[in-house]
Amino acid sequence: MDFYEYYDSNSNVYAYAESYKYGASSPMPIYLKDSEDWRYGRIYINEAKMLPQTPSRRKAIICHEMGHVFGLKDIDTSSSIMYRYGNLIPLQVTLDANNAIVTKYPRD
Repeated sequence: MDFYEYYDSNSNVYAYAESYKYGASSPMPIYLKDSEDWRYGRIYINEAKMLPQTPSRRKAIICHEMGHVFGLKDIDTSSSIMYRYGNLIPLQVTLDANNAIVTKYPRD
């Protein structure tokens, strides 16, 4: 997983994630993330939107985007780090997101 910075003061996007299959040069469509395994992920961080945020909020936004790289989707539960709307209440990985990742990638 790599992180990239960009600057766009006209955007409402704080950050976004892309996932790639092994050897692919273009990102995987979001609808495939549940049925395909990613091999490489990129998170793009909008410096213009992130700099004014508190360190805890920046961490929460990055954790949310990492969830996307791991194949998690936005959800409507406001107590989850994967909550779909901009005001992330949890400032750390939540139990539901952790359980979803453990289920998607079980230990051998």
